Amino acid sequence: MLGLGKSAWFETLEIEGKRIPHAFSRFCRPDFVVSVDLVRRRWRWWTRRQKGLFAAAFSHRVKLVEGDCDLLDFLMENGNCDVWMTIAGLVAREYPDRNRALEFLLSLVRDRVFPLTNYYQALDILATREGSDFLQPSIPYLKEALAMHAHETQKYPSLKWWRFWRDTFAYGDYLGCSATLFKLTGDEEYRNNLSMHANHRDWLVRMMVRTAAKGGGMTPSISL
Repeated sequence: MLGLGKSAWFETLEIEGKRIPHAFSRFCRPDFVVSVDLVRRRWRWWTRRQKGLFAAAFSHRVKLVEGDCDLLDFLMENGNCDVWMTIAGLVAREYPDRNRALEFLLSLVRDRVFPLTNYYQALDILATREGSDFLQPSIPYLKEALAMHAHETQKYPSLKWWRFWRDTFAYGDYLGCSATLFKLTGDEEYRNNLSMHANHRDWLVRMMVRTAAKGGGMTPSISL
């Protein structure tokens, strides 16, 4: 099973005679368990894509079952940017050691493991789970990151097709970081960062504003 493609981790659904391949993760079922020892033995032989597929499937786990915490530990310690970005939400929501969860997410922000949007969203989740006061030590790092993101968006006021993904990530990181800082501080400066882009010339940026606002708990109070 290990080392295969999507069919190893995702199941196919049949609805009204129509097959929908890889419709949902096998990890949605609590009885589907993969041991960390098995993953550890095979990990070095998996391609980057295979590692990412496994992490994507595992990230759908609703509640951790026995052995899952060890598996999360392994992925946190041995993953790559694709893996970390994918499991960030699960770590924030379910990892039992809240201090390690915070340090893991902050280390990725501090080390600039781009794109950072998923880590900001995960910090939002952790703040909801543990309370904003718990995340107060993260604020200086988030402010520093926000200044960097602001500089990037000012360099590229619109999304250009030849650097589309780079521009998209820059805006996503800037808006996500602003939303997280608003959630932690309540400072209107960070709400304004989103409001000023609510009518951006590019529809994708406008959509990202709405996503970030929702994650930061600003809807419907933010005026978009």
